[in-house]
Amino acid sequence: TSGLDSATANEIMKLMKEIADDNRTVIASIHSPTAFCFSLFDNLLLLASGNVAFCGKASEAEAFLSSVGFDRDASYTTSEWLVDLLTQSESLGKVTAGYQASPLAEQNRQTVERLLLESQDPAEADTSPAGCGSLGSSLANLAEGKKNKKTKGATGYEPNSSFHQLKSLVKFRTPRNYTDSAYLGSRLGDKILFMLVIVSLYWGKGNPEGGPTYASSMQVIPSVLFMVVVLPAFGAAGYMPSLMLERPIFVRERADGNYNVISYLSFKVVEEFVVSVPVSLLFTVVLYYGVGMHGSLALFWLTFLVTANIGIVLAYLVAAFAPTVDAANAFLPCYVTLCLFFVGLLIPYGEIPVYWQWFSYITFLRYSWSALMLNEFEGQDTGPFDVLSLFSVPRDGSKWAYFGYTCIFYPVFFLAAYAIMSVRKYVKR
Repeated sequence: TSGLDSATANEIMKLMKEIADDNRTVIASIHSPTAFCFSLFDNLLLLASGNVAFCGKASEAEAFLSSVGFDRDASYTTSEWLVDLLTQSESLGKVTAGYQASPLAEQNRQTVERLLLESQDPAEADTSPAGCGSLGSSLANLAEGKKNKKTKGATGYEPNSSFHQLKSLVKFRTPRNYTDSAYLGSRLGDKILFMLVIVSLYWGKGNPEGGPTYASSMQVIPSVLFMVVVLPAFGAAGYMPSLMLERPIFVRERADGNYNVISYLSFKVVEEFVVSVPVSLLFTVVLYYGVGMHGSLALFWLTFLVTANIGIVLAYLVAAFAPTVDAANAFLPCYVTLCLFFVGLLIPYGEIPVYWQWFSYITFLRYSWSALMLNEFEGQDTGPFDVLSLFSVPRDGSKWAYFGYTCIFYPVFFLAAYAIMSVRKYVKR
């Protein structure tokens, strides 16, 4: 609660109290609690110069200190008095000495010794820990967790493994995100909007009456396929804030050992992939039948699905190295727009100057579009219009090979994002 006003600090501690009331152990360190905030604590551990001054029920702290010679001034609240008492050098030694010589301290020592014994041989331990109130039960739970960790480790299961961290992130974050209308809306809205626009504009253009025309073969369908692969790339900009706004949380929780980079990044892409599967399926099925596409519907869907997820990982890569959200929002659209020139529609591959051809080979949109073009026009009778040759798409090429080339970019971008997040320090001291 450092830096927070009293009202906000009280709200934070009320949330912590709700967590504790949900059968969870919460250990909190607080320096200047209000009277209300202090009343929320069940148990209290007071430290003075590194020594224990009290360990027991919070409600019994004042009575205990009174028993060792310290009475609260009526003008102070209990929490204010405790803070003031433990900052006075003349009283520190007497407070800690009084606790060390008290029956409460002896009771707490016996409780700790019993819990340590239980962690080694639970058959020899008492099942009703005393001292420090229910803090003894909390310590017992920690000891049980330590014992279970040893047991599970012997079977090859490590609770702190990357897989365990990933499961924890999915368990505690995914349900919240999947029930958040803002989260889902930002991932569904643009797909549904463009799906309706494309279908309404190009309804039945893939099967025009009277057979293929120059417009349908040379302009309309290639343009639709172009939009199918380009939209996910531009839409990726919407995923960058998800990573960048979480930077403070990521830095803190990673430093606390809650998870490592690979667990966090894997969680992010898995969470997005699960959402993208039904969304992409709806998008491609409606387009396939609405526009009148040909070829394999499965490849059409898979290409869009993979391209969309490559866009997401690309957004995470940009977010990993960009210093600010503004910088990321400037870089990603610039890069995607540059890639558009090398997809194959705006200028056929065969017409690209030699000194620019290298860039076309590292543009993932090129392979996505080529896979869709082969899927659409391979073996199709387009009359006198040789569509594939016009756009320099090799007629003898394999659409599944181009799909495979597209897939390669996913692990490349993922590993690049992982490498940057592993070595970059997002907090400067």
